[in-house]
Amino acid sequence: IDKYNKLGYRIAAMNKANGMWVVIMNYTQSVIVTQQNYIISKEFPLDSIAKRFQATQTINSIAHSEETWALSFNTFSQFQNQIILQENEASKQEIEGQWSAGYRITGLTVKQPLNEVYAQRKQEELTTQVVDISQIPKPEAVESFRRYIERNAPSADAYVAVQRLAFQAIKDKNWNGAADTFKTYARFFLKDEMKRIPKTIEMLTAKESLIAIANLGDSVNTKTGEWDPTPTPDGSTLYMTTAGRADGSGGEDVFYSERKNGKWSKAKNIGRPINANLSETIDNVSADGNTLFLSGFFRGSFGEFDIYTAERTATGWEALKQMPQPINSQYHEESGGMSADGKALIFTSDRPGGIGGYVPRGRYIYHGGVQGNMDVYVVLKTKNGWSKPINLGSTVNTPYAERSAYLHPDGKTLYFSSDGHYGLGGMDVLKSTRLSDTSWTEWSTPVNIGRQINSPNDDWGYKPNVTGDTAYFAALNREGGKGEWDIYTATIAKNAKPENIATVNGKVMDADGKPLDAAIRWENLTTKEVVGQLKTNPRDGSFFIALPLGKNYGYFAEKQGYYSVSKNIDLRKKKTNIRISENIILAQLKELLESKKSIPINNIFFNTNEFELQKESFSELDRLASILKENKTIKIEISGHTDDVGNDDANLKLSQNRANAVREYLIKAGCEEKAISAIGYGKRKPVNKEKTDEARAQNRRVEFRAVK
Repeated sequence: IDKYNKLGYRIAAMNKANGMWVVIMNYTQSVIVTQQNYIISKEFPLDSIAKRFQATQTINSIAHSEETWALSFNTFSQFQNQIILQENEASKQEIEGQWSAGYRITGLTVKQPLNEVYAQRKQEELTTQVVDISQIPKPEAVESFRRYIERNAPSADAYVAVQRLAFQAIKDKNWNGAADTFKTYARFFLKDEMKRIPKTIEMLTAKESLIAIANLGDSVNTKTGEWDPTPTPDGSTLYMTTAGRADGSGGEDVFYSERKNGKWSKAKNIGRPINANLSETIDNVSADGNTLFLSGFFRGSFGEFDIYTAERTATGWEALKQMPQPINSQYHEESGGMSADGKALIFTSDRPGGIGGYVPRGRYIYHGGVQGNMDVYVVLKTKNGWSKPINLGSTVNTPYAERSAYLHPDGKTLYFSSDGHYGLGGMDVLKSTRLSDTSWTEWSTPVNIGRQINSPNDDWGYKPNVTGDTAYFAALNREGGKGEWDIYTATIAKNAKPENIATVNGKVMDADGKPLDAAIRWENLTTKEVVGQLKTNPRDGSFFIALPLGKNYGYFAEKQGYYSVSKNIDLRKKKTNIRISENIILAQLKELLESKKSIPINNIFFNTNEFELQKESFSELDRLASILKENKTIKIEISGHTDDVGNDDANLKLSQNRANAVREYLIKAGCEEKAISAIGYGKRKPVNKEKTDEARAQNRRVEFRAVK
């Protein structure tokens, strides 16, 4: 042992059998184990072990034979701590307790020879049975499953075994038969804090929601498999992951289909530089449609699987960019997706520190597609990059797999696939709602979206559209499918719907109708907080904004050298989905000032017949003040205008006072007093002479124009 130790070999295991010691040694160049030594002792060397623990040595192998103990120790091992359990009879409960605390068995032995143990138990009937809960039981194995459930309930594995027994009934849509199976074993799960059995029975026996499900057909699906459906927020494009296609680039590839005249076009390879000859999978797309989030293992990856982005250009897509640490780690990350306001990134990871501890890939072949324990995390945008990952907490996450996460543009509704919550088998799709705008760890109890979407197999990639009317999802070998994974569309049941929102779409163009590559920001006018930003499509200047209800928003487009044009949408009293289509025309600032034309100051607010500026006006006036301070040679006139309702003299006075209020704000903001004049025109200069409420609203305005 000493000779081989000096050559770089280290003891991996040892024991004594048939009168001789057997020692297995591995050759290693790892820096993890830099030194190894051993003890041979007649008595169990507890004191020597304690001294070695203090010297950062840990046991890596232990054996006992003929009143001799042999132990080997590593220095600088990968373990942070080590304990020794000495029992006359192995305590399953104590071992499992240490597992829960993060400990793992390194070695074990018995002091009494095994032949003596067997001799003492020769009168006992010892039966060993293997129950493979990763498979659907054959008829002859049902009794073994029953005994396994009785002995192991209310554990998660026992619950999986019940799901396996109900598999065929669920597949045949024999809901009552499936419910009866769960009822049979309910008494063994009375101490289950998650109440999985009663929740599953309730789902199986509930009145079925009237939803329509349709396979997307030959234009999208093939016999080789399509999954990860990812619709753009405007609904015009559907991205997906495919495998084994003749027109693919090798391995798994990203394809896309475009919606034309209500139908999906034949899916196309997105091509290079996104697809190469590796496995590229699509996870999500940003709210503006200009950033794709993908995952895979490529050269330079931090770990087993990393998250990447690809940015749209005027001619296609940029090469993949690896997201930084701590988003990516040495472990497995996927399902990256940005919130609609661009301030948070949701993703999933199997990194240590999750709910239930770290589980290496492949340990559970029946949990999470061999991923074991994955949790949903969020990172927040900061001035310097990203915050540390925040685990969404034990309401959403379990000791098993939470994957395929999707945060709806409402900013509150999270959809994910999990096999740690109640369900029909494999990973089921669940929905949870964020309960606080200031917390990412407060969520409603996840709700299974139902037996019409979920199946006894893994269910994956559920993503509702922006308005919550339709969802896309992938299902494995569903009846009537094209083969393997197929993509489906479905109307959304009431319990699965996201919050109502408002959507604003259009194009940003110059005065000649040419599309502009511009930035769009939207802000809470009450707090002056910028709550989101995006870029227009560099190809055609189009934009799409999703806004949660309940706030008074201003949104504006900006581009260097152009005057920023703002709009207002007040959603404080709205309860239903709202759709607005409106183009934004930007004029070059220099030409605008030189033309001396009047320019409306949008998002200026006064109470009726009053001239005190409401605080919702401040953001707009701050932007105008910045323009004036950058162009100090310019002098401007602020003009106030009213509608034709009421006394002419009163309207003239009101318009003058409102113009004065704007002038005074700009001066307080640092603009030159002599450079700003104010005048009220009353009702004398209407922009719309119609006698309607809409026309009168247009005439009530404040404008400015350059006078020098």
